[in-house]
Amino acid sequence: MRKYSFKSFYRSFIAILKRNFRNLVEEIHYHYLKFISNEKYIIKEVLSSKMYLNLSDQGISRELALKGIRENNGVEIMRKILKPGHVVVDIGANIGFYALFESKLVGSDGKVYAIEPVTENINLLRRNVDLNHCKNIEIFHYAIGSTDTTSQIYLSDKSNWHSMIQRNQQCDTQNVNVLKLDTFLKNKLKPTFIRMDLEGYELEVVKGMLTTLKECQQLVVFIEVHPHIMNRKDVITLLKIFRENDFEIHSAANREKIYITTIDRLLRDDGFLNGKKGGQLVFFEKRIRAIDGE
Repeated sequence: MRKYSFKSFYRSFIAILKRNFRNLVEEIHYHYLKFISNEKYIIKEVLSSKMYLNLSDQGISRELALKGIRENNGVEIMRKILKPGHVVVDIGANIGFYALFESKLVGSDGKVYAIEPVTENINLLRRNVDLNHCKNIEIFHYAIGSTDTTSQIYLSDKSNWHSMIQRNQQCDTQNVNVLKLDTFLKNKLKPTFIRMDLEGYELEVVKGMLTTLKECQQLVVFIEVHPHIMNRKDVITLLKIFRENDFEIHSAANREKIYITTIDRLLRDDGFLNGKKGGQLVFFEKRIRAIDGE
């Protein structure tokens, strides 16, 4: 027993040392970038696009400045799903990491509706779209929710952590106009792909897109689900809404791997429902029901 305990302690100790060393190296590298640039923004190539990154942002800009990519597994799944001519709705487009990638995948015959509520983010999003001469991206300054209203969004020092839900690390607010996705999509092209990363606000957005879920016969919805921020009941409701509208899970991913699962399996997975597994990237795909007699 002692020998086993010592090995476990040693492995954990080494893992902590490695993690802290990596963090230290990243911190030094980031401060070096800020020092040599002598500017608030740098331009970096990210997934074959150029992006302005805000060096005062401790969130997505910092991650992209250091690594040049994020959420690798989600990116790989999107490569397989998105095709030329597809219509994308990007909810919470932030500074454009996914929108620029989507723009390339859907091509000149496709369309990306990039929706972002936070003023500083949308200003940088516009700069990044202009930098890449993306003609197939339209930008909209809204939040998306369950009703058409005005509200406030809670801001974080990490630009991709801004949320319609108040969390401890958020310290300031900004007024925003809120639309249901069903309202937003009136007189627009029907989407074939919807992406959202909303820091726990996912269910409210899905409640406002029930007509879209029902009417779109070819649709994939990519959600970063945050059970560790949501409560268990809301996670279950979210999954059941997709099941009731003839969706199943195309694929899912976390930081470590891409995996195959089903809605029913997730509804039985206490680790997922209680948030112990953290955020998960889930791709829901509409499955068209067979017509009787065919």
